[in-house]
Amino acid sequence: MLYCLIMAGGKGERFWPKSRIKSPKQMLSVATRKTMIEETLTRLETFIDKSRIFVITNKEQVASLRKLALLERKRVIAEPLSCNTAPAIGLGAILIKRENPQAIMVCLPADHIISKKTRFRRVLSLASHLARQRDALVTIGINPTYPATGYGYIRIKKMEDKKEGVFEVEGFTEKPRKEEAERFLRSGRYLWNSGIFVWKVSVILKAIKEHLPQLYTALMRIERSLGKREARKVIREVYYELKPISIDYGVMEKARENVLVIKGDFGWTDMGCWRAFWEFHKKDEKGNVCQGRSVNIDTHNSLIIGDKKRMIATLGLSDMVVVQTEDATLICPKERAQDVKILVKEIKRRRGMSRFL
Repeated sequence: MLYCLIMAGGKGERFWPKSRIKSPKQMLSVATRKTMIEETLTRLETFIDKSRIFVITNKEQVASLRKLALLERKRVIAEPLSCNTAPAIGLGAILIKRENPQAIMVCLPADHIISKKTRFRRVLSLASHLARQRDALVTIGINPTYPATGYGYIRIKKMEDKKEGVFEVEGFTEKPRKEEAERFLRSGRYLWNSGIFVWKVSVILKAIKEHLPQLYTALMRIERSLGKREARKVIREVYYELKPISIDYGVMEKARENVLVIKGDFGWTDMGCWRAFWEFHKKDEKGNVCQGRSVNIDTHNSLIIGDKKRMIATLGLSDMVVVQTEDATLICPKERAQDVKILVKEIKRRRGMSRFL
């Protein structure tokens, strides 16, 4: 049976100043009138029953997520603190295993935009079939369209099924330097790592045991506590002892056998930063994406987002990001959009600035 774990614990720091601790990126309406998490749930509505959809998040977002009609309240799980994707997926796996040890588990980030929903569900069906029949670790790759440095890359080895776009995986590379990304693009042997995974709960737990034994031991301690009074206390204690690590780095990069990737052609956009927002939305005749009140002269290929109560006026800008909210304004070159996270870190460091986060 198919289950889903949606990872919605991210802070969306690259979407500051719109994204804040209590209203992070996945709780914003970015592509449509629905929030990103609502878009994710809607895509699954006819595919997986909501009783088999778990959302893993942080304590600040639990209350908001439990109000969503497409989710069951008891399926919203709060991590005591953020430890990256490997612990989150491991915790989700043992919770699903408790209900169904034979379950196939789909892992999805909450901040993707997918325009071709039927094709997306078809790819997930194929991935679940491969996971079931071959005990494979299956991931979804996206054809790169430019030398992105903000995505991980999957190096394909051998075609398994030309019709369905299934390949053996030779390796994974985390966010590369620009020169590396350009080489990957030229080679034609690399796909963007979408962060979407499909596998049996038993298979991913076995892989964690092999490649992240300390995490596996911690997960088994949590598993033994489930259903008991001390479960919440044990989870908290265990998490404060964990080392943050991603599933890509901790498991996928180390796994050498039975790792498959399906090329996903379903209108995928990872809303990772303001540049992705600009790329996704329709531009005016000067290549600008403008929302809110603004007057722009000799401004090209820029993103201008204004607050409803204020106006933005630009003159002679090119390839820039300007985002204004009620209490903060971001101005940066579009090519530095990935680095907004560094700016947020500096704001955290400065005394008296926490109200802007």
